[in-house]
Amino acid sequence: MSIDASKLAEQVKLAYDFIDALHSQALALIKDVELQLGETSREAGAQLAALRPGNNYQFATNSMSKAMDMPRPVVTNYYAAFFKVGSGRAKQSPADGRTPMAFVKVVLRERDLDHPEVRFGVVSELTRGSQRAKAGPQTIEQLAMRIAESVLDSRSLTGSKQYEVEYSDSSLRCHVSGRAVRLADLPDSEAVAHKVVEPLLEMFAEVAPANSPGGR
Repeated sequence: MSIDASKLAEQVKLAYDFIDALHSQALALIKDVELQLGETSREAGAQLAALRPGNNYQFATNSMSKAMDMPRPVVTNYYAAFFKVGSGRAKQSPADGRTPMAFVKVVLRERDLDHPEVRFGVVSELTRGSQRAKAGPQTIEQLAMRIAESVLDSRSLTGSKQYEVEYSDSSLRCHVSGRAVRLADLPDSEAVAHKVVEPLLEMFAEVAPANSPGGR
């Protein structure tokens, strides 16, 4: 059976163009949330800014592997970003349960996921788990990737409008309060402001009233 080379090339190009556009849409949404959070919280006197888990980037995504014996998907399943008051490259916060983080996670693909969705909320009471070796993660910045991959990746959250999760493993313990909306329901910045940024700021104020934007 022969393969139509021209048709194959066209199909590959269409597939990659679609994936690139989808990834760009997800990243643009996170950037929109980041800018709106920063502007709104700065006006309130306690600016929320993005964490830099690796010091060089502001978002986390699913890990990838090139191992042939156990290949992992090379198509991005999600993008996630975390925010704290007074964040920055040089300001690391210990995982001592006293620094809450706001988060937004754009989930494009996940088991039993009916629609791509945007999860957002607050991670609080974050401490290190039972493995307290000095070589392990010490700060919330170092734990951000683990949180994105494990804590915010669960079928129990898929499709939920509101959720509360108590999470614990050998690496970390935390509480997660969050909501989820369909990606298709966020067509523009106005929708992002109304359906993500405003409720996210309200949730952050409830969890951390002392150091939240507009808090006392």
